[in-house]
Amino acid sequence: MDVKSLNVSIMPVLRISDLRALCKARDIGYRATAKMQELENALSLYEEERVEKEASSSEDELAEVEEDAVGPENEGKECEDHDC
Repeated sequence: MDVKSLNVSIMPVLRISDLRALCKARDIGYRATAKMQELENALSLYEEERVEKEASSSEDELAEVEEDAVGPENEGKECEDHDC
């Protein structure tokens, strides 16, 4: 925060130590905002990976179920209850 950017009517009320404290608080706020954005990005990446992993595991489970249904012993045979 620049001293020049402050409103002239506020200037007599603020001391240099107040200005330093305001600048420090602003800088801390910027760093906290940047860190929060970084954490949100990491969380969204984690969630995307988790969804992809769940989707791939579901596909693997489906493939296993289909393989078990056909199986080597049943391959080429007609189903008795319905047409496959």
